[in-house]
Amino acid sequence: MKRLFAVLLCAVMLFGLASCKVRKTDGSFDASVLTEKPAPEITVTCHTDNTGIAFAYFKEKLSDDYTISFTGASTDVAALLKAEKTTVAVCSLTQAAELYNSTGGGAQILCVNTLGGIYILSKNIIRTGKDLVDENIYVAGEGSQTDYMLRSLLDENSLTTGADVQITYMPDEAQTMSAALDGTAQTVVLTEPYASKVLAATDFKTVLNLSEEWAALGSEDMQAVCSCVVATRDFVNNNPDEVEKLLDDIRTATAFFSQDNSTRAAEMLVKNNFYNDAAVAETALSDCGAVCLTGKEMRTLVNLNVSALYTADPASMGGNLPDDGFCYIQ
Repeated sequence: MKRLFAVLLCAVMLFGLASCKVRKTDGSFDASVLTEKPAPEITVTCHTDNTGIAFAYFKEKLSDDYTISFTGASTDVAALLKAEKTTVAVCSLTQAAELYNSTGGGAQILCVNTLGGIYILSKNIIRTGKDLVDENIYVAGEGSQTDYMLRSLLDENSLTTGADVQITYMPDEAQTMSAALDGTAQTVVLTEPYASKVLAATDFKTVLNLSEEWAALGSEDMQAVCSCVVATRDFVNNNPDEVEKLLDDIRTATAFFSQDNSTRAAEMLVKNNFYNDAAVAETALSDCGAVCLTGKEMRTLVNLNVSALYTADPASMGGNLPDDGFCYIQ
């Protein structure tokens, strides 16, 4: 009997709360509350490298709206999205394309968030791609986007891997950086923050901007798309308002990481474990390539890069060129 009374009491209380919500100030009934859906919980997963910089701002300023998950360099963020363990993933263009193809178009690029920012560092004198002859180049991830870009540069300069040039593949950028720091490697390919950490601690120099070398292989409008923000098509279709808010917030965050806010931005990056030293972080900001490109501008650049990567090796795109549904257009 007591249990029945408790159940009835809860029902009365819930009805009373609902009645308060559905009554407007003039006493009329507000039917809209009956169809309201709760805002989705949005988790963004990214790396603590140049691709995830904008989300340090999210972590500090927008924690009520998003859960930001920073991962190590070896984590396959695209796989987490495919497994529905995150709402949004920040990954390379090749990972996004593979995800798009493997899910039958079930994922979309919301924006490009990194242009460029990939560098070749060396202790040796290298001025052009041809000077890479006889080098042993350490790079993260065989079959990664960076790997395809590097091999395209070597091909353009008639350098044969295994004969004219050696490539040593490392599991991730953190270990590529370690090979430079401990003297194992003489020439490496790195992005931020790894590049600045090596430059600050060794006699390595930035000898080539791999992103610019890659862009030069394409049309005059080409720029290297290095990472993008991706969500499932179901999320995009079911949450249009939240998608637009996310893009607005990425624009705000990207604008924060400019030279105008360099001191505060550097402190934020140190706090979120991107860099150990604020002075190094502040100097490196301009080399990170953080942007927020959306709509047709995004699609144009994505298509240029996708076509070039597919030409270099169809496997880079998961075997097929993504169609126009690859990019989210409002």
